[in-house]
Amino acid sequence: MAIQKFLDSAGREAYKNEMGQVFTENGKKSTGYTVDAWNKRQLDRWGGQTQNQNNQQGIQLGSTQGGNFQNVLQSAIQANQQAIQPAVQSLQASVSPLQDRYKALLESIKGNQQTATNRQTLATSNEMGRRGILPSSGLYEQQLTDALQPVTSEYAGLTASTGLQQEKDLSAIQNAITQLQSGASSQAIPQALQILNMQLQSQQNQQAQEQANKVFSEVTLPGSRASIANIQSEIAKRGKESAGITAEQFLALLTPKNTTNDQDSIFDSVLYGNQPIKYGTTKFGPGF
Repeated sequence: MAIQKFLDSAGREAYKNEMGQVFTENGKKSTGYTVDAWNKRQLDRWGGQTQNQNNQQGIQLGSTQGGNFQNVLQSAIQANQQAIQPAVQSLQASVSPLQDRYKALLESIKGNQQTATNRQTLATSNEMGRRGILPSSGLYEQQLTDALQPVTSEYAGLTASTGLQQEKDLSAIQNAITQLQSGASSQAIPQALQILNMQLQSQQNQQAQEQANKVFSEVTLPGSRASIANIQSEIAKRGKESAGITAEQFLALLTPKNTTNDQDSIFDSVLYGNQPIKYGTTKFGPGF
């Protein structure tokens, strides 16, 4: 029978014949498994294909299936993208409210800074007036600048940290969207391979079944019929040689009558080869 190479569920090379039996070592060693049983064993043992094996098998299937891999892969990507759309839309919808909240927070910080500046300016002016220092003097300006420096530094830090946090939050949303979209593509590879493997397996099983049916109808069944005919012929031949009487004669022997020496003689000679055994007054042949 022809041996065909295929990749099992673990991404490993194996071979199968037209009857669906699996072989290894270049098709020389029988595993004793069918294709389905072998794939289950390999999946349980190796846990499925790695990403590299997925890519490699995708290339192989794409070349052997006439580009069908790319079609299935694209369909899988589109299906995954549709599946993640609610999550993506939810994340995208959260961007605008987040920006609004940070805008309000920054405006609040700015307003608090202005309030703190006014308070510190008033306090410094009062102190300078109490000491008799005029607002037009250089000392007044220097004292006011020094008094406002902590307020300016504090609120500048709050504004900067708030802006950075806004960027981080917006970036986290975008990264989540990107991961969902990239995941839809990467997950589509094993999904497409699984679909192709199932299609290929179904096709190969169908071909194997058709071949098995052909072998049965063209070889096995005619041979069996011929063997049965030969056996029947041999049975009929041996029965005729051993019996040597017609059906009517055999039935007559089974009909209850007074047993005569002639009937005994016929019965014994026909069935027991002229070697009757006496038991009491009744004769029995071998087997009785």
